[in-house]
Formats: sequence, structure tokens, C-alpha cells
Amino acid sequence: MTWRGEGAPLWARVIGVGLLGLGCLTAPATAQLSRLPASPNAPKLLVAPFGRDKVGDSLLATQAGDAVRQRMLTSHTGDFATITKEAVCKALEESGFSCTQPLEPSQIGQLAHLLNARYMVDGMIFPQGADSVLVLARLLQTVRENPLAAAASVVVGRDKVGSNVGSTLADRLADKFRSFEHIVACRNALEAKDYAKATEAANRALRYDRESGGAYLCMAQVLQASNGNPDSVLAAYERAHDADSLNTLVGRQLYLIYEAKHDTAQMLHMLHHIMQVDVADNDIKKVAVEIQVRRGHPDSAVMILDDALNRNPNQIDLLILRAISLGAESKFADAAASMASAAAIDSGKIDSLFVARTLAFYDAANDSSDAFTWRKICTIKTPGDADCWFKYASGLYDRHDTAGAIAAMHQLLQRHPETGRPQIVLANWFRAAGQTDSSLFYAKAAVQADTSWKPQAAQMFLAAGYASFQAKDYPHAIDLLGQAQPWAAPANAPTIDYLLGNSQFFIGLAAVGDLQNNPAIKANSKRSEDIAAACDLLKRGTDSFNAANPNVTAGASVDREHANQILNYINDVLPRLAAIVTRFKCAH
Repeated sequence: MTWRGEGAPLWARVIGVGLLGLGCLTAPATAQLSRLPASPNAPKLLVAPFGRDKVGDSLLATQAGDAVRQRMLTSHTGDFATITKEAVCKALEESGFSCTQPLEPSQIGQLAHLLNARYMVDGMIFPQGADSVLVLARLLQTVRENPLAAAASVVVGRDKVGSNVGSTLADRLADKFRSFEHIVACRNALEAKDYAKATEAANRALRYDRESGGAYLCMAQVLQASNGNPDSVLAAYERAHDADSLNTLVGRQLYLIYEAKHDTAQMLHMLHHIMQVDVADNDIKKVAVEIQVRRGHPDSAVMILDDALNRNPNQIDLLILRAISLGAESKFADAAASMASAAAIDSGKIDSLFVARTLAFYDAANDSSDAFTWRKICTIKTPGDADCWFKYASGLYDRHDTAGAIAAMHQLLQRHPETGRPQIVLANWFRAAGQTDSSLFYAKAAVQADTSWKPQAAQMFLAAGYASFQAKDYPHAIDLLGQAQPWAAPANAPTIDYLLGNSQFFIGLAAVGDLQNNPAIKANSKRSEDIAAACDLLKRGTDSFNAANPNVTAGASVDREHANQILNYINDVLPRLAAIVTRFKCAH
């Protein structure tokens, strides 16, 4: 529960009691003012510093709390062993708190535990018009699960907050305290499945406190356990909620009923109320956020989360949920910032899913700088993630850190040698750096890893082959273009065929030129070595022209006129070369 920062309408629902009019307070009898010793068996009671909705009402809150405590000390010693203000202040000051400082519910619970209190009273003051205030008080057990509780409230003028207020609230809470034993009896009978006895006990509790949320809750649970009509069960829980909606056990049960009935509006209303009462319950917030995002209202989800994070900004789970909700609104930069805030709180929470979400938000926001930083984190946190390594290496390359990029890509190759993608990228990088041999090495490695990279590798071999062709290094051009040829895509195939055929043609043409200068041809030499040399030239020329013929034909579309000239020459020269082979009786 919490009473801090909440308006009076919530308290009117919460308490479910009639407000006393101005001047309706009963003055305490004189005989009650002296402090009486507490019963030796009375449970310890802590009256905590009261809270206030308006900062300027701090003094009134202190006065109201002190007055309730004093009344308990002087008039209800048979019920409670009330802890004195001196003892409360000492415990608070030793813990670093002021005696008049409003406390969060968790802090009140810790104080009660420290002082061994079995019951506690806390309260809140709300403005009511210009001159009046609503003073609310609640008595409850200091147990965590389903504590017994009772509430009382009064409206008085600002100048009337004092002992009379304390007397009225304390007396009413003490009267309502009589209902607790009967609520316990109801719960015990319910556990024993004696539903008639449980109902009787609840009715006895209502005689002492007609707004007893605990009694109405027990009745609702009896109906539910005895398979009562679902509408009657719902009505019983709603009555319990009206009586004491600070009891989040009732609120959660109503939430489940509304969920089963697919009543989204009531379900969200109840979730919102529980979040107001129990600000520390993140599980409820997560449920509400997920529902709002599913309903297409991520802005409402973000409002819920921002409210929780304003109280405690170091809640990693809520920061991640906030990022997801912002992403659903297409506010990707804000979503990424929320993820970064979560990481800054505890880097140990960064796992593969965390990194993936963060990168997705930065990428969607087109924030390449922060995305690069997170890709480096990704390689550390999830070193087996191929995509992280690839994009991190690419980011280094884009930042002109070629050595770092190559090193990162090699890390990827060590972990995932089967993809081919890093090899083809390395081939491109080395080609851009003018390192042709390294470029072709990685292009070939890419094809060996994954044959789908053949077209890209063929382009690189084509580029290298064309450079050799222009340099008239025809043997090297033939080697490179010959490797590119079986890998070529249809668009590049004619060019590769044409260049390969031309390279082979020029090899043959060179052989013919050398043949014309051979002594066996030029001077009709009969020397065996001259004839052997001529035969070698004849073979080289014949083989080159025969190899060039189909390649030039296949690539003729590149330059049809020139291709026809080459083909005509080949068709003309091959028979002549064959005649010389016969004449010299060459062995091939």
C-alpha cells in the first residue's frame, strides 16, 4: 500500500467508511488522560509518522499521528502495548530518518520489524477545501501476507487537528480491532471447509466493524470455495474491495476474475488501482504494460513505467519494458537510450537478447555511431554471434581501420568458416587496397565455403584477368579468366568468354609469328632441332586457335565485327598449320 502522492478520491474508495462531519468528534474523558500500564499480554503497536498529500501540511500530519499514539497509550492499554514516541524517534534517528518524516510502506514495515511490533497504525492527511483536511488512519498486522486491517477517517478544520482527532481515530480503530479475532475464526473455518461456521464468524466480525474488508473477503472466499454462483462470487469480492481496497489480495483476485470474463476495461482499472496501492509490485506493472502494448496503447504503457521509474530509476526489468513499449511507438532512439540506461546499471544483465534488442533499436533509429559501440559489446558478450562480428568488422572498415577490420573478420572466420560471406568481403577489401593475389585467394575461398558466391568471385577474377589482358600478359589472363568462366553469371559470361578467347587467340598469333622466323620454315633448314622447334610452335598455335574458336564464338556479342575477323583468321590459318604439321611429320 501507499498513501503518498495520492488524492482523496482514492482514499474515499479505499476506506469505504462514512466521513464524520465537522464538530462531530467526541472529547476524551478526563480520567482517560493519564497513561495506564499496558496489559502484559498486549501485542506491541507502532504508530508510524503520518504522511501528507500537501507538503505544507507536515505539522498537521505530525500532530495527528502523535494524537493517535497518545490516545492508544492512555486509553487502550488492554488491547495494545503502544510504543512511545521517544522509542519510535530513537529508532528512526539511528536509521538516518527524521521523527516527523513520512515513510514509504516498506520503511514502515522495517521499522515495525525493528521494534518487534505486531500491529501498526499509519495515516495520511489530504486537503478538503480551503479550511479542512481529511485525516485517515489504518490499523493492520505487520505480516506480509493478507494482514488483518481496519480503517477510520475524519474530516476536521485545520485548526482542529489535535487530541480530539487522535481520540476519535484511535477509539474507532480499537473498536474495529475487536473484529480481528472473528476474521481469524472465519479464515480457520474456511481452511477446514466448514463454510457455515466461517460465514457465522464473518457476520460476527461485521458487528464490530460494518466496513470490515477482512470479513467481506472471507465471505467472498467462502462463496468461491463452495462453488457459488460466479456472479455472486464477483459481487462478494467487489464488496470486499469497496470496504478496503488497500487490500491488494482482493484486487488481485478481482483482476483474475475480470481476466477470465475478458472484461479488459475492468481488468485494467483494477491493475491501475493495485499499482497505486502497491507501488513496489513490478509484476503487476509488467502485466499492465504488456496488456497496453497488445491493445495498441504503448504510450499508456510508457506512462506506467515512467511513474515507477521516477520512484526508483534503477529497475532494469522496467527499463527494458520501457524500451520495448517505446519501440512499439516507433520511438526507436528513446527505446535505445532506455536499453543503454539498463546496461549502465548492471552490465551483467547484458545477454544475447539484450544486445539484439538494443542493436535493433539503434539500427531502426539510424544511429550508426551507438550501434557500432554496441556491436563491439556484442562481440564480447556473445562471441559466437556471426552477425555481430561481421557488422563490427564492417564498421571498423567504414572508419578506415582496415587492419582492425581484417582482424575482426578473421575472428569471424575462425568461428564460422562455412559461410563464405566474410571471405568475399575480405576479397573486396584487398582488391580495393590493390592486393590482387590476396583478393583472389579469399574470393576462391568464398566459393569453396559456399558455391552461391561464384558470381561475385567470377567478377573479381574477371577484373584481374582483364588487367592482365591489358598488360598483354596473356598466359596469366587465360589462367584467371579460365577460373572465372565456370562461375560466371549470365550477364558476365560473354565478356569472360570474349576476353578468354582473345587471350588464347593472341597466344596462337604469337606462335604463328615465331613460326615464320623458324629456320625450318624461313630457310628450309633440315636440322632436327629446328624442325622440333617448328613442331612445338605449330602445336601451340593450333591448340590456342582451337581453344579460342568456341570462346570467341560464345562472346561474339561483345564485339561481333572483331569476333568475326578473329574467327575468319582462325578458319583460314588452321588448315595451313595442319599442312605444315604433315610436311614436318610432327609427332602431335
